[in-house]
Amino acid sequence: MEKVPAAPRRSEPAYSFVIYYAKMGQVVQVHHFGAMPGVELPSKENLSEMALRHAASRHKRDISSMEILEIDAPAIQPKTTYRVSLSDRTLVEEPPARAT
Repeated sequence: MEKVPAAPRRSEPAYSFVIYYAKMGQVVQVHHFGAMPGVELPSKENLSEMALRHAASRHKRDISSMEILEIDAPAIQPKTTYRVSLSDRTLVEEPPARAT
């Protein structure tokens, strides 16, 4: 009987960025960039620029209305809403929306 190779593990993100509206701190998108072992990623600067351009294009906004914040990937929890504190540029968890 042939041994079936294990499925490749997903790589952990090397870089994670939050794109947000500069005047409000509202999170627009989160981008995670990673690669399998042996694959070289573009520079952090290139990846952040790519993420910012993608968010601006997707949301039909001018890039100048958005900012980018580098985060640790585990900082983002599923089914949780975040904003960026404009005073200290940190990710802040928003309270859950109340059901109406």
